[in-house]
Amino acid sequence: MSHYAGAVPDTLTRPTDWLATAPCKTDPDVMFDTSTAGVEKAKSICRTCPVIDRCLQWALDTGEEHGVWGGLSEQDRRTLKRNAGRPISIDEFTGTHEPRRPVASFEESWDLYAKPDGEHILWTGPKVIYQSQSKTQTTPNRLSFYLDRGHWPEGDTKRMCPAEGCVHPKHLADRAERAANPPAPPTQDDYRALLDKHTEALPGGHVRWTGPAKPFVGGRETTPGKVAFFAGRGRPAVGAVRATCGVSGCVEVSHLSDQEDRGACGTRVGYLLHRRLREPACSACRVANTAANNRLRRTGTTRVTT
Repeated sequence: MSHYAGAVPDTLTRPTDWLATAPCKTDPDVMFDTSTAGVEKAKSICRTCPVIDRCLQWALDTGEEHGVWGGLSEQDRRTLKRNAGRPISIDEFTGTHEPRRPVASFEESWDLYAKPDGEHILWTGPKVIYQSQSKTQTTPNRLSFYLDRGHWPEGDTKRMCPAEGCVHPKHLADRAERAANPPAPPTQDDYRALLDKHTEALPGGHVRWTGPAKPFVGGRETTPGKVAFFAGRGRPAVGAVRATCGVSGCVEVSHLSDQEDRGACGTRVGYLLHRRLREPACSACRVANTAANNRLRRTGTTRVTT
């Protein structure tokens, strides 16, 4: 016959409670600092977290709006949801539908997944590399930078060559290196050459883009519309570039408009353009913006309803 020892059985602790092993539990307030430095600090904590995948999935499933979860900030998660045409899975973040395979060292991961391709090195593995010995994880770009320089990058590490997926260490630069050696700004001729190479004429005076979805110019990715806009106008586009002809994907220069073209004074868009250009808004734009804000409070939309 058993005897009651006076101990209450623990029925509340769940073996799936991933928060129990999260490093941020010691100081959770640091994960809700909205400053640029604060967000970077929070993300650095996430990169050492053994449950980063489950944390991110929880934030996406519950619609958590505040703080850094699973290595993504509030804005990161909003962008991820906005661009997804289906329910978001953790696989969208890890880049693989198979269970994560821990590696004994980062060098082993590099030997396993980095494949030479001419003057480039392409990454063929998952987007998150987990090292079992130190229980830390990183990304392919950061790993390449670390193995080549001997120290972890400062801020984000960006690809400086046009080959998508390239992780050649000589083709990568962190924030400090980009600030010390900024790439030369592309000229209008650079954009014109790219436009001539990757477009074809269509009936009716329209032009179709035939190149990559994210063309690479001047050390950064852009859009076909912005390439065509700069090639024809000689200036960078302000905001989104849209085709005014009604033909989706048309990049005929005369058929394109940016926010500056569309943002005539006396509208809310015009007010936002003043703000973007860091100049005082004119009286007509201030009146239009106030009216739009009042409509938003009353009806839930800034549009004029009939």
